[in-house]
Amino acid sequence: MPKFFDDIHSFYGTGEQNEDGLSLDEFLDVYDPDKYKTPSVTADIIVIRGVEGKLQLLMVKRRNHPCIGEWALPGGFANMDENLDKTARRELEEETGLSDVAVEQMHTWGDVDRDPRGRTISVSYLAYVDENRVICAGDDAKDAGWADISCNCIHSKVQDGNKIEEYELILSNIEKEINGRAIVEVKQRVDSVVKQTKYNIIQAKGIAFDHPKMIVHAMQYLDFK
Repeated sequence: MPKFFDDIHSFYGTGEQNEDGLSLDEFLDVYDPDKYKTPSVTADIIVIRGVEGKLQLLMVKRRNHPCIGEWALPGGFANMDENLDKTARRELEEETGLSDVAVEQMHTWGDVDRDPRGRTISVSYLAYVDENRVICAGDDAKDAGWADISCNCIHSKVQDGNKIEEYELILSNIEKEINGRAIVEVKQRVDSVVKQTKYNIIQAKGIAFDHPKMIVHAMQYLDFK
């Protein structure tokens, strides 16, 4: 196949041939990218604004399966010719009308069962916008709205070298009929230099996919700043 992009000078290494006697250009000519199955990559964006001293979260209502009719974070699949930050900004604009928004990459979510359409890895992003920004649902979003957000630790304990916390997440907007609730367990190693952290949804209603994990993770981050 032809090389994926034109400028490959930084990939020549020492310039030697491989064990099959191929240069990099020759190797790329015969390389089959379909030999190995590859996952899809998506970007999901946690967009926050402050209104009268309280935080609100931007949500979109899903128009199609999976999770049809539920509220989700804006986001979608990466195109082959774009950097992931661009994916996040493009999807945000397509689904909500928000453009020229600064985004910060937060976390990678890779559980194998997170999307029934196939193996999908998502990278979550955080954005903060002014309360006067106008939103408008588009693309595959049936509706878009701001939800009041409450995220509180309701239980905490240390067990077997792990700090285990449970967070109650509540999203609400009466006018838009957003009524989401989830309990998310956050388990973190505390007896190691490596702070291995695992997010697990104990229960969830009205919030699509594994987005409760992403939201709780972002709220923890904001709480620490």
